[in-house]
Order: sequence, then structure tokens, then C-alpha cells
Amino acid sequence: MAIRATGGREGEARITDIGGSDTHQGKHTSDPSKLKNAGRKGNLRRLKRLSSVNPEPCGGPADPAGASSAGPATSDRRRPVPQHNKEEGIAVASVGIRELLVAGVHFGHQTRRWNPKMRRYIFGERSGNYIIDLEQTEALIAEAQRFASDLAHRGGTVLFVGTKKQARDAIQEAATNADMPYVNQRWLGGLLTNFQTISQRTRRLHDLERYETEGQLQLLPTRERIAAEADLAKLRANLGGVKDMQRVPDAMFVVDLKTEAIAVREAQRLRIPIIGLVDTNCDPDGIDFVIPGNDDAIRSCALVASAIGAVVAEGHGVFRAEEERARREAEEQARREAEEQARREAEEQARREAEEAAAAAAAEAAGASEPAPPAAVQEEGTAAAAQAPASAPLAPAEPAAAPEPAPAPEPEAATPVEEPVAPEEGK
Repeated sequence: MAIRATGGREGEARITDIGGSDTHQGKHTSDPSKLKNAGRKGNLRRLKRLSSVNPEPCGGPADPAGASSAGPATSDRRRPVPQHNKEEGIAVASVGIRELLVAGVHFGHQTRRWNPKMRRYIFGERSGNYIIDLEQTEALIAEAQRFASDLAHRGGTVLFVGTKKQARDAIQEAATNADMPYVNQRWLGGLLTNFQTISQRTRRLHDLERYETEGQLQLLPTRERIAAEADLAKLRANLGGVKDMQRVPDAMFVVDLKTEAIAVREAQRLRIPIIGLVDTNCDPDGIDFVIPGNDDAIRSCALVASAIGAVVAEGHGVFRAEEERARREAEEQARREAEEQARREAEEQARREAEEAAAAAAAEAAGASEPAPPAAVQEEGTAAAAQAPASAPLAPAEPAAAPEPAPAPEPEAATPVEEPVAPEEGK
């Protein structure tokens, strides 16, 4: 993309897109009388000349008129660069001051539109605009990158938010490359605090997309089909970037805190860490990782968003690789356990069969070792079996009847004894 510098005021360089507008004032710069040094070499010379100038802090000797006496005295309020950034080293793609300078990250808002809470991030004032301290910006970008990289390595989710025109494409590209959710059209109230209801709408979006893929929408009546297609387009515009977000994100990257005030409040309410690109007119309170910089320039937003998105993509890729490796190891472990279980069952079955075979062999051996009956008894039994009719079934042997007791002798009948008759008297 071609660039050019506008020199509306002496000593001030502004980076604008061809056919675009001023990064802060919104004025169209296509008037040839307002364009100077349109070539790339001239633009770089102006940037180098601007970077070589060390403006005095507001209210200092270089500002005798005192026009900006209300500005910040940055000589004793500048935030020191953390030393551990140099000691520990950064294992991620770092962003240098030259890249920040070329992208115009150092341009702040007009002095009359500043927020006093951004005083410590301001280097000075030039031509009515504040200049942001890029040393702090570089260090704070590195700090935010470390946090985002560590979060992505642990499987966390970072939501990219930027609905202003200058940041839409950069937000979508950075989030898509990192396989992360994003919002670049319109923030729906309750996207975080009422996530359950939003999940119902995302399920509706998935259903409509499935119907469209399967061709079922074309089978509906005309009126219903038109309504379904309109609903699908609306859901894609508002929720297309978060349709695969299964839970509340673990962190959020925001461009322009004023434009995304509702999103910031929802994240703060849920205590979600926020990485914010904060301009001189914003309030940095409540932002966990402040990145002071120009949030109105396309290249500035793209540079910071890509810096965060790159480390998130790298960490997310490592996490996915480790997750895949762990899944394969779990499958391999399960397969080995199944094989070991099958082997144990086979050994147990073989042991049981061996025990049964041994028991049967022992029984046969015990039967063979019993003494045979005498030969005479065997011959008598054989003869008796031969005499019996072949057709008659063998009746079971009845037990021998016990001998009946002998009857008792009956007593003899008594002989009647005749009594002697007495002789009659007188005879």
C-alpha cells in the first residue's frame, strides 16, 4: 500500500493512505496544495528528521509562550523501561522502535483532547499534538506478548475486538491467523455477561449454515426462505467471528477503549484480562496490559494487532501439537492396555483348560488303577446273562425277602371231665 506524508504544519509528519483521511482530524488530504513529499524517500526523510528532534517536555524552555502549560511534565513522570525485558529475552517476534515509528504509533491526539491519566506515557508535545514515548510502547508490547504467548501455550482463548473502520481488517486477519474469535463489526451487548443467550444465537447460526449447505433453504416457501437468508446474513455479520467460541474467553485484545467501552466494561465485570491499544485520549485505568499508541491509523492498528496475533498463533499451534501428541499417547496407552488385558484373559483361559485336562487325566488314571473282580464271579455273571432271554428286559434285582417267623403252637383242646354222679338215696 502506497503512503504519503502531509505537512499541514511545519515539522509534523502524518502517515495517511492514498485516498484516505488524516489519521486524527478526519480531514481529506487529496488537495494537492496540502500534499508534500509524496515520494517514499521524502516521507522517510521526514520521519527520520522527526525522530531526531527531541522536543522538550510541555511547559519546558522550548515552549516560552506557555501554550501547552496544561500538558504533562514528562521529564520526571516517564515510566522506566523494565529491565527484565532485556535480561530474560523474548522468545517471540519483537517489534522495534523503527517499525513503530514508520507505522505512526507515536502520534497522539491533540493536546486539548488528552486524558491526564495518560501523562506517564507521553514523551512530549509537537505542533499541538502529543508524542507517545515509543520506548515504553516497545517494552509494553513485549510484556503483552509474553502474557498472550503464555496464555496460548496453556490452551487459553484470546478475543480480538475492534469495530472501528481502521481496525476491522487488522483484527479479522490477526484473529483468523491465530484461530481465535473476534468481533469487528458490532459488539452485541451481553456477549460476555450473557453468554448463554449468545450461545443460542450461535447455534442458530450453525443450523442455518448447515441448512444452506444441504440445500434445505431452497426448499422453503419464498417468504420463509427470504427471512431465513436475512437472519443468516445478520448473524454472520454480528456473530460470525465468535460462532466457534465455546466459553468465555480467557483474555481480550481491544483497539480503542472509547469505541469498545461496553466490551471493556463486560470484561472488567468478569475479571477478564485486557490488552488494550490506548491512545492519549483514553483512560488506561482497569486495563491489565496497556499499549500506548495511535489507535486511529490503519497501519498502527495492524502492527500492534499482528504483533499480538503472531505470538498467540505460535502458542496456540504449540498447544494443539501437544494436545495431539497427548491424544495419540493416550490412544496408544489404551491400545496397549487392551492388548495386555486380552493377553491376561487368554493366559487365564489356557490355565483353566490345562487344569480341567489335568483333572480329567487324573480321573482316568484313578479308574484304571481299581482291582478287577474274581474270575469265578465274572463267569457266573456271564452264564446267568446268557440264560436270560435276550428280549426280556433286565429287571432290577429285588432285595431278598426276610424269612417269616414260625407260627406259635396252638394249645390243645381241653378234654371235658365228667363229674361222678352221686348215688341216689333209697336205691
